[in-house]
Amino acid sequence: MEAFTVILFAAIFSTLITQKGKVYGFIGMDFTVHKFSILIPQPLTERGCLVMDTYYDPVDLTKFQEIGKEVPILAKKFFDYYQTVFAEGELTEREKSLIGLAVAHTIQCPYCIDAFTQACLEKGSNPAEMTEAVHVATAIRGGASLVHGIQMRNIAERLSM
Repeated sequence: MEAFTVILFAAIFSTLITQKGKVYGFIGMDFTVHKFSILIPQPLTERGCLVMDTYYDPVDLTKFQEIGKEVPILAKKFFDYYQTVFAEGELTEREKSLIGLAVAHTIQCPYCIDAFTQACLEKGSNPAEMTEAVHVATAIRGGASLVHGIQMRNIAERLSM
């Protein structure tokens, strides 16, 4: 087992490094010098990073229905609502999938991006349409960030008086 020490600027007392339910390491704090020791009992990459396929395991998307194990009544209500929202209505299922894909990128949910990419393709969208939908979301998100610059300017003007 190799031990690595890194300096972190956070108040973490202890954290397990896990993936797919397996414990791969432990982070514990040395209170006297504010250093963290990381014990990693598995191989590292050339750069000394923990070997992981991905933080978000695509297989977990198939387990989404399991979210209702502990509180099935709420899960049923959510999934019924979800199914109704994405059913054909004033908007087609294809249009709703494109909206879902755009929103998935805005909220940066990799599971949603995977699911809505697949849904868009299944409903007949092509990569050009999907990319355009992502650009619409990007423009809206970018504009929302920029308009907050007015707030910054208002505060700066008040403080400059």
